[in-house]
Amino acid sequence: MVFIRVLFIFIFLPASAIVVASVRSEIPLEKNWFFIKNDGISSNEVPLPTLRWKQVTVPHTFNRDDAADGGGYYRGPSWYKTSFTLKTKQDERTFIEFGGAAISADVYLNKKYVGRHQGGFSRFRFDISDFIKPGENELNVRVDNRKFDHIAPLWGDFSIYGGLYGGVKLIKTSVVHIDLLDYASDGVYVHTKEISSSSAAADVEVLLKNSLQEAAAIEVVVELNDQDGRIVSRVSKPFNVAAASSLKTIVPITVRQPRLWNGVIDPYLYSVKVRLFKQGKRVDEVVQHIGFRNITFDPKKGLILNGSPYKVYGVNTHLTQRPEKGTAVTSKDLKEDFEILDELGLTGIRLAHYQHPHYIFEHANKKGYLIWAEVPLVSEVNASDEFIQNAKQQLRELIRQNYNHPSVFVWGIGNEIYKADADANRVVSIIHHEAVKEDPSRPTVYANCCGPVTAPIANHSHLNASNIYNGWYKDQTGSMLEWGRAAHAAIPNRPLAISEYGAGGSIYHHELPPQLPETTGMWHPEEYQTLFHKRAWRDLKQMDFLWASFIWVAFDFASDGRSEGDQYGINDKGLVTFDRKTKKDSFYWYKANWSKEPVIHIESKRYRERTSAVTDIAVITNLHSVKLYLNGALVSEQPALDHEVLWSGLRFKAGKNIVKVVGDNGTASDKAEFVLIGAEHSEQ
Repeated sequence: MVFIRVLFIFIFLPASAIVVASVRSEIPLEKNWFFIKNDGISSNEVPLPTLRWKQVTVPHTFNRDDAADGGGYYRGPSWYKTSFTLKTKQDERTFIEFGGAAISADVYLNKKYVGRHQGGFSRFRFDISDFIKPGENELNVRVDNRKFDHIAPLWGDFSIYGGLYGGVKLIKTSVVHIDLLDYASDGVYVHTKEISSSSAAADVEVLLKNSLQEAAAIEVVVELNDQDGRIVSRVSKPFNVAAASSLKTIVPITVRQPRLWNGVIDPYLYSVKVRLFKQGKRVDEVVQHIGFRNITFDPKKGLILNGSPYKVYGVNTHLTQRPEKGTAVTSKDLKEDFEILDELGLTGIRLAHYQHPHYIFEHANKKGYLIWAEVPLVSEVNASDEFIQNAKQQLRELIRQNYNHPSVFVWGIGNEIYKADADANRVVSIIHHEAVKEDPSRPTVYANCCGPVTAPIANHSHLNASNIYNGWYKDQTGSMLEWGRAAHAAIPNRPLAISEYGAGGSIYHHELPPQLPETTGMWHPEEYQTLFHKRAWRDLKQMDFLWASFIWVAFDFASDGRSEGDQYGINDKGLVTFDRKTKKDSFYWYKANWSKEPVIHIESKRYRERTSAVTDIAVITNLHSVKLYLNGALVSEQPALDHEVLWSGLRFKAGKNIVKVVGDNGTASDKAEFVLIGAEHSEQ
C-alpha cells in the first residue's frame, strides 16, 4: 500500500452555530435593508438617501431574475444599506460578519470606510468597535460581481450571482476573546499528534486576542465530552497576553479508547468547550463538535478509512442556487436539499467549485459524508502577483474556516483550467504548496479535464482526479471502464478518482429507445441520461482502485451562458430539477444501488403519451423480484437483475393504461399511467 497522507482529526462546528449569552452574543441583521443598483454612482461615494432604494431582506442577490435565463445577466456594482442601534460597553468588542458577498465588497459604517473583502464565497469579518456611535448606526455595503482580473474565479460554467447572499450579523465579545479575525475562522485548530485504539493525543491551538491597553492573565480551559455528555478530558493552562496583541496558545489533551468517526457507518462526534477566564471570571466560550478519524489512499485499493477499504461515491453540488432565490438560500433551503441527498444513500460530496455554507459541513459531519472542499480556481487563471495573492487568501479562508470538520478529506486546488500552459501550472503548483503549508494533514487534488492523467497540470497535487464524460460528449469515446483501466495503467502508483461524470436530461424530452443526442442542442431526452448512468455505475463498480467518484451533478443549476436542453441558462445534468420538485429516473437508479431503503420505480413515467401499442416497461429496484400489473391484471413476476427488471412486448389498449409494479412481499410499489394515441398505427 502506498502511504499518501494520514488524517487524525479533531473536528468542530463553527462558532457561528453557537450562542453563549453570557459571554458572546450574536445579532442577525436580516430585515430593514435597502438596495439600489449602482448605475452611474461613484465607487467611492455612499449613495444619497434620496435615491430610489428598494426594501429587501438579507440574504439577497440582485441576479435572482436574470442569471438563469440564457439572456445574459447584470454583473456590476450595487449598494445595500441598513441601520441598527446597539448598546455597547467598555469591556466589549463588536464584529460584523458577512456569510458571503459576491464578488467584491466594501463596507462603510456611519460614512466611514471599514474595509474591503475580495472573494465571493467565503465568510468575512471586520472589527467595527471603533466605528460604532451611540444611538442609530448606518451601515452601507457596496457589492460588485464584475469579472476582476485579480479575483478568482475569472469565469466558470456557472452563474456568479451578486449580492449579500450569505447573511449578515453582529457578534459581541469581551475585550479578551478567542480571535475572530484569523481569516474569519473560529480561532481554534486541533492538531492530532497520535491515535490508537487505546488513546489519542492532540494539541488544541487557541488564538487569543487582548484588546486592552494592558497585559491580561488568561486561563484557557479545554473540556472534552463524549456523545452522552460525559467528560473524557479536561485541561486548564494559564497564559499571559500582552497589551493590544494576539497570542497563539497550545493546550494538549488526551483521550482514552477514542471512538472513531467512521463515515456513514458510525459518524461519532465528541464535543469540546474552549473557555477563557480572566481573574476567575469567564470572558469567552466556544462549544464545538469534534471527531477522530484516519484516512490513507492506496493506488490499488482506493480510500482506506480507519484501516478498512471504504467506498466514496456521491455527487457534485451547487447547493447555493435556487430558482426564485438565486444564491440567497437559507439553512431551511439547505436542509430541504439534504433531505433529498440523504435519500440517495451517498457517502461523499464534492462541493464545486468554491466554498459552500457551513451548514453543509455540519450536516456532513453528522451524517458521515466525506467532503471534497474546493477553492474557486476554475476554467481560467492568470499568473499576476495580485491574482495569486487573492487565490491564496481564498484558500486560507477555505481551510481555516473548515479546518477541523471530520467530513473534509481533501482540498481541491483547481478545476478544468482549459489553457494548461506554463502560467497555469505555476499557479496550481503555488496553490498546492500553500495548501500543504496551511494543512499538512490533508492531501490536495486537482480536477483534470481535457487532457491525459499524465499531464503536468494533473500532477502538482497529492492525488489524481479527472472529469470524465465518456458516453456524453462525442470527443470522449469508449466506455468509462476502458478509460479507467487505461488511466490506472498510465499512473499505477498514483491514487485515482473520477471527480465528475454525467449527462444532460430533461423531464420534458423522451425517446425510446434512447439515442445519444447533440449534447449542445435543445433535445436532451431523460431516457438517455438514465441509460448513461446505468452504464457508468456498472463500469465504476468494477474499478476498485478508485478512491472516489462523483456524479455531475446533484441538482440542475444556473449557467447563463448555456443554451441547451429544455431551458436556456440551465445546466440540466442534475439528478433532480433546478426547482427540486422532480427527481429524474437517474436519481432512482442511484438510490436503488446506494440506499438500503426499498426502491421500486417505473422508468419513463413522464413519457405518458405513447404511439405504439407494443411497448417495453423497465423498472429500477433493489428488491429481489417485482410483479407487474397491466390494467389490473397480473402480467408476471420477474427477478431483478442488477437493479433492473424489464418486460418486453407489453400491449397497451387505446386510451388510458395503468401499470402497477409491486416488490417482493409487497415491500414497495409504484404506479404509472400511459395513454395510447394513434392506435390505428400501433401495430407498425
